Amino acid sequence: MLYSASSVSGVLDIEVNQQKLALPYRAAVGDAKGAVLIIHGSQPIYGQSFVNRLSDKLAMLGWSTLLIQTYQINDKAKLTDIIPSSLTALRLKDNNRLVVIHYGDQLQVSLDYFVQPQSKQANGMILLSAYDRTDAKKQADLLKKLRFPAFDIVGQFDYGRVLRQAKKRHDANSENSKYQFLMLPGARHQYTYTSAMLAAYVNGWMEKLSRNIRASPPIPS
Repeated sequence: MLYSASSVSGVLDIEVNQQKLALPYRAAVGDAKGAVLIIHGSQPIYGQSFVNRLSDKLAMLGWSTLLIQTYQINDKAKLTDIIPSSLTALRLKDNNRLVVIHYGDQLQVSLDYFVQPQSKQANGMILLSAYDRTDAKKQADLLKKLRFPAFDIVGQFDYGRVLRQAKKRHDANSENSKYQFLMLPGARHQYTYTSAMLAAYVNGWMEKLSRNIRASPPIPS
């Protein structure tokens, strides 16, 4: 097991490469709106408590949340293997609206996965203070290839690398109808005093995403 359940409300078992992984999971409270897969791409010092708070807030707003902590992944469980298994597990819980939130480092890995023709698809993706150590131009180009809407959010006082890369993505996607950008006033990378405002923006955007409607079974003749 790669994840500790000591500080979360529950876990969801997923199967990756014929082994079971227990990922931190919070069930939606009240009327369910869908599910969110949160990918935390950085070391725990850079936002561990924040992603836990965000998961709690979204669950209270009606979104089940599943959390991937990339710093705990070893060679037997690559992020590109865990993403599709996680989406499948959430879909099997009758979630007809799935959103991916990528927070922090390793954005390139997530974008590379979702532009692949055979990738499991979501209904939308949020780039939350997201960055990578590779060329930001490639990130911007990959965003244009996504088959679903993307919401790029940064804090006003975010890390310099985050702000520089987000500007390049924004400039390159100004005419991309599936792309939206927000700089949250007064916010820093861990959204310590602005998490409620952030959750409101995120919830509002996700509520507008289309649902996957299953076709009705044929009527017997």
